[in-house]
Amino acid sequence: FTQFVLVLLALTYAAAWAGEPTKPPAPPLRVAVLDFQCPQATSWLGPAVAETLNVKLAGLDGVTLLERQKIREILLAAGQGAKSSTSAKAAEGTKGTGDGAAPSAPPPAEGAAPVEPDAGKTLKLLGVEFLLTGTVQLVGEWPNPETKIRLSAKVVSAETAKIQGDAAFVADGTLKDFFGLETQLAEKFAKAMGKEAPALQIEYHEEKNLMALKLFGEGLVKLQEAEALL
Repeated sequence: FTQFVLVLLALTYAAAWAGEPTKPPAPPLRVAVLDFQCPQATSWLGPAVAETLNVKLAGLDGVTLLERQKIREILLAAGQGAKSSTSAKAAEGTKGTGDGAAPSAPPPAEGAAPVEPDAGKTLKLLGVEFLLTGTVQLVGEWPNPETKIRLSAKVVSAETAKIQGDAAFVADGTLKDFFGLETQLAEKFAKAMGKEAPALQIEYHEEKNLMALKLFGEGLVKLQEAEALL
């Protein structure tokens, strides 16, 4: 009798467990990382920041990134290639003041107006749900490791063409902390999107990597210029 009861309980449990509906996993968020805007003197920093940040975000679960080369192709085909390039005007007023103060431009607040008047159009062109873009501000000279730098980022939603909730954030530091600041942006982006962010930190020699970053960024700018002529 005891064995019969145990078998009956096991069958009942199995039937109940099998009948529980399984919740399908949420589809991954589709995100495009655009070039960051920066002063003309360091225009190569905009694409370099976007490319390296794109690499850090590639490891996030639940996020699908539009390939950066594809972004350039789509925007160029639509005659909007300049929208993803750096802009001295967008970073106007970010030059050093000589007093060593940190850049003062705050990130836009929640509910702010669209980052760009045609942000919604860009989102539709790229077929993504969110745009991640921002600005680079420097106080001091490149490549002085002690030069102050602020990386400001914002996430624009396709639904509203406005900044997504609290997804506007900054990372302040000096050039020697550059790659660590990008890690901070990646972690803040993940948090704003409700995703788990593995602690990613790249070991690097600051002087060699800053020089490599400059060469990388300048190469990206030349590539964009060449693509625009095709």
